[in-house]
Amino acid sequence: MLSKWTGFLKTADLFPTPVSLTFKGETTFKTRVGGIFSIVLVILFIVGFILELIDVAKRERMETTRNEIFFDLLTTNNTYNLYEGGFDIAFATSNFWNLTIEQEKKFIQWDIAEVRYSRDYDNNVINEFRTSIDVVECNSSHFRLPDGTENFFKQNKGYRCLKKRDNLLKGNWFNLEYYTLEIKANYCIGTVKNCTSSNSADCTCHSLSKIEGNVTGSILSFVHSHSFLDFDDIETPIKRKFEDRRFRLTYGELIDYGLHVVKSEYTLYDSPIWSSQVTKQGEFYSLDQISQTSDPRLHITPIFIELKMSSKVNNLERRVYSIYDALGNLGGFIGIFQIIFAFMAGYFGSKIYYHKLMNHIMEVSNSTEAKKPKFGSQRELQPDKVGDCSPSPISTNDHANISIPDNPYLPEQDKASPKQEVEKSPYDKERYSSKFLCADILFLPLLSRIFSCCVKWQRRRKLNIYMSEKEAVNKKLDVERILKSIEKTQKEIKRPKIFAQEGIYKNPMPQEESKVRQNSSRIIELSERSYEIASGIPPPLTSRMPYRLDFSKIQNRPSNSYVLPQNDPSFE
Repeated sequence: MLSKWTGFLKTADLFPTPVSLTFKGETTFKTRVGGIFSIVLVILFIVGFILELIDVAKRERMETTRNEIFFDLLTTNNTYNLYEGGFDIAFATSNFWNLTIEQEKKFIQWDIAEVRYSRDYDNNVINEFRTSIDVVECNSSHFRLPDGTENFFKQNKGYRCLKKRDNLLKGNWFNLEYYTLEIKANYCIGTVKNCTSSNSADCTCHSLSKIEGNVTGSILSFVHSHSFLDFDDIETPIKRKFEDRRFRLTYGELIDYGLHVVKSEYTLYDSPIWSSQVTKQGEFYSLDQISQTSDPRLHITPIFIELKMSSKVNNLERRVYSIYDALGNLGGFIGIFQIIFAFMAGYFGSKIYYHKLMNHIMEVSNSTEAKKPKFGSQRELQPDKVGDCSPSPISTNDHANISIPDNPYLPEQDKASPKQEVEKSPYDKERYSSKFLCADILFLPLLSRIFSCCVKWQRRRKLNIYMSEKEAVNKKLDVERILKSIEKTQKEIKRPKIFAQEGIYKNPMPQEESKVRQNSSRIIELSERSYEIASGIPPPLTSRMPYRLDFSKIQNRPSNSYVLPQNDPSFE
């Protein structure tokens, strides 16, 4: 089967010349290995795609499970089912605790202040919902935990009758290993319908502090404490476990603790009293001991209720999720091999393309050489045409009858028999079709061109970024130069003006103006000296005022130069 897939990769068979024989062993090995790697790579990609589809199906199944399964509080005849396989799924319909009261105490008023529902990964809360709800009268409403939307609580006010044992909270699925449910509420139990804390004679009020999911995924604890002591957030370690037995508390005990355990599946815990004002640190008290004392300070001890959870998951579901998880891990493991096999297939594949291309070039060159007439060959002359130099007509089929005599100067082993035919490889014509040659000759250069274009584009992008930054720096420098020149010009403009009248200056001459006048005087002196040197006549004595020089006496100068009188009053 493997040879069937890798037969076209035997490039050594494509070489008809002795040159290919020197590379036959190496080329055959590389082409075979390259073909194997290519086939395995394709198989891995197919398997990875199938695993990805399975993973998507698993997620959809889990979402369906979350929408179908929920857990209940204050319900009866239900057991809590937790899937203990370690996956992020759970089945929960459970009965955690019940409140029962005597017949004369018929009504209970609930005031749920806040419900906090969050999901925690590594102590990082990724989503959190808070709301305020109130419980309505018997069998008129129930409340659900989040079902995928933020509006998941109904808000009502009223009373609740526990004789009907309606749902206080009816919630959607959540995994105890990651989720936390926190409820803060107050409730009052009494004989009147409008039972509040103000009706102290007929009602007794308590606080419900917290319901939380333990990080182990196997415990859901209910914490109760009294609101008048503000110990709603007390969390102390579980130190003592009561024996698994039925507790039947009196009415007073029910009022004190808000608990009435009626099922043996419940196990009670209590935590030590850490306050030294009550008793010494680390001493434990049972429910009976606490209920018998009248010291109200003992009531600050939180009471934990743990429900023993049983795993009652269908074996088929367990196997399905186990397979899902195993295939998911396998898919990630296969991804590593996909990279390795892709590299190896590319390496050996380049060898294959090279040898096929060279073989094609040799085949074309050999066919071209075969069509050319060999040196020294001539057509066989007809007996009746001896001595006739005119060319004889040749029919279209004469080339089949042309015989080429052996060259006597060639070695014996190079003399080929006219009837001997060269054995052709079965891959010469079948394999080198137009499509195959396009794949061999154009595919790799196309990839190379794409890669080079990507590299050029990256370089051009970096160059553009560099040039833009350089241009910005140059613009900044130009602006600084312009500002400096403007500042310098403004300083020159702000110089005080000098007015000369009868030799008296209105404003004192600044030092810079004095230098300018000295330079001007120096220029005049140089001009007079030049005139003296050019004309040989000393310049007229003037008061250093501008005047026209007489160039008429200078050689090679026009004689019609106009010379002003030396004592012209216009120069005064």
